[in-house]
Amino acid sequence: MNNTKVFLIFVLVILLGTSGLLGFQYWKADEKNKALENQVLSLEQNKSDLEEENNQLKSDVSALEDTNQEILAQVNELAEQISELGQEQSQFKQQVEELKKKSSSICTEDNSCKFRTPGSGFRCNEDGEYNGYGDYWCECTINCEVNIQG
Repeated sequence: MNNTKVFLIFVLVILLGTSGLLGFQYWKADEKNKALENQVLSLEQNKSDLEEENNQLKSDVSALEDTNQEILAQVNELAEQISELGQEQSQFKQQVEELKKKSSSICTEDNSCKFRTPGSGFRCNEDGEYNGYGDYWCECTINCEVNIQG
């Protein structure tokens, strides 16, 4: 019976050792499980924070798109104003040239009004050329152009 007692003690020791080893492994797995649960909670919090930041960024992008549309409208308006100002500038240049011509006392255009004063008249042919005995009366306009009258 001695062998049987030794064998039973041996089996009991093995069972206690295995039980202790399984308990230790369970404890380690439980610690890893708690660590993983903490990581999951941390990742969920990070996900929540990132979603909130993403929503804020979407809102910012929307605001920037609205601002961009407003800026484009202003650019188009300014381009239109520049075009209008260019036309005004052209008109002003034309008026300045007309005033220069008005202020000069003698026409310099290469036509029958050359060397005549604006507003003066003369006898001319049908084509506006000077002819002291012409059948038409011509006048030099303010712009020194020949104006033929019947």
